[in-house]
Amino acid sequence: MKKTDIRKAARSRRAGLPAMALVLALALAMALPLAACSGTGAGTGAGAGTSAESGTSAAAGAETASADAAESSDGAAGETAAAQPESPAGAGGSGAGAESGQPEPFTMYWWGGVPFEMGPQQTIEAYREMNPHIEIEYVKLGWDDASNTKLDTALMSGAGIDVYMPTRGYLEKAEKGLAAELTTLLADAGIDLMQDIGPDMETYMYDGRYFNIPTSRSDVVFFINMDKLADAGLSMPAPDWTTDDLLATAKAMSDGEGAARTYGVFYTYNWGDMWAQPSNGFFPAYARFNADQTEILNDPRMLESASLFARMQDEDRSTPSYAECAAEKYDPAQMLLTGKSAMVYSGAYVLRDIKNREAYPHTFKTGFALPPLSAAYPGEEYHIASLEDPIMISPKTDHPGESWDFVQWFYRDGFAGFIEYGRIPSYVGYTADQVADILVSGYEDLLDIESFKATFSSTRPLNPSVQGVAASKANTVLNQQVELAMLGEQSLEEALANGIAEGNRALAGE
Repeated sequence: MKKTDIRKAARSRRAGLPAMALVLALALAMALPLAACSGTGAGTGAGAGTSAESGTSAAAGAETASADAAESSDGAAGETAAAQPESPAGAGGSGAGAESGQPEPFTMYWWGGVPFEMGPQQTIEAYREMNPHIEIEYVKLGWDDASNTKLDTALMSGAGIDVYMPTRGYLEKAEKGLAAELTTLLADAGIDLMQDIGPDMETYMYDGRYFNIPTSRSDVVFFINMDKLADAGLSMPAPDWTTDDLLATAKAMSDGEGAARTYGVFYTYNWGDMWAQPSNGFFPAYARFNADQTEILNDPRMLESASLFARMQDEDRSTPSYAECAAEKYDPAQMLLTGKSAMVYSGAYVLRDIKNREAYPHTFKTGFALPPLSAAYPGEEYHIASLEDPIMISPKTDHPGESWDFVQWFYRDGFAGFIEYGRIPSYVGYTADQVADILVSGYEDLLDIESFKATFSSTRPLNPSVQGVAASKANTVLNQQVELAMLGEQSLEEALANGIAEGNRALAGE
């Protein structure tokens, strides 16, 4: 198929779109048990696949508070995991499909950072059940700069890539002309992302247009060891708990000295902004900036958040220090499931590790809670639930219509295979009860379903992550300055003043 206008190709194939209900059933039925997710899966027949991936962690970098950047089990190098189907009937050579009246067989290339066996494999199997003439080859990306560069290079060349889910730099792809526009395609398909997903979708638009569909919602919540909570004589946090409650709870659940010390709370280190995470419940990330994101504002909540973290790190010793986290490269799942920290504040993907009995054998039940509020800012209530896993189309794909068919199916129905492994769908068609049933089923002894439903169905306004190249750079330099303060090299006031000044220079393009 020649490169052509993606809208024209999509319209010409719309009549052949598959029935959505069938797909959901297929995807759920094919979901593999988590215990089978290690190593290599191989097979033949429709949709069977192989997987190979490395496992090193990387710092989050440009995307502030981007939850999935913390998936430290995901590799740094891009690797390929291809579905290995039998050839469809009549696919004996060039033009064979057309001669037999069957669709022409071809290979679609899908790039992404999610481990192959934790959703992509199930998605490929379900899609090939309906489209046996399409072989899908999955290329595994890491969550680091090198993988992002590799993806950009492939997109610029146009070779071996049709659809992709970038692990960082979502808007940069549109800014660089490396993503096909989806605005008209979405309208033609009757998909209203603002209605489906909510106003947070605005942060994923470029120049008022759509170039991606965020397929998951990565809620950032407290994961709580309920045994340690009970041992400390404490109950689960109330929905309106405050930072004073957090300080007292974290201190009460901290114990020991030196390398044997266990902490009350751990904030995800490799997001680069541990100092800012204590204020996520009352200080939205976008409030750091003016309306058009051309200036960082000196909001007093920044100092309050940094001071809270500094107290927990230095005075209460209820959270590991920046220096300790950098030296030990602490991971959220490791901290929670080995008992090193009683509470962990991180993304929903930690659920897949909680359910992995083989890698993390444990008997305690995990409860969930929203981030605390501040008595100093009544009425300011937020919940971090960043949109993640945006799926996009290469503007140089040889199969634009087929790529769009796959993308819209994946958003509405094909995501079902990802849910079991801790990814929450952004599509409004999935209810909180449905998601809870898929995630918790078979793990009722490890997950507290009551607090799960209450937390993940919160009606608090969302606190979306900041998108855009300039804003991300500004956040990075601000984080770097505050980290110097946490290491004792300057005061918090100096750090914020320096970070704001440097960040504003970055926003101005200096």
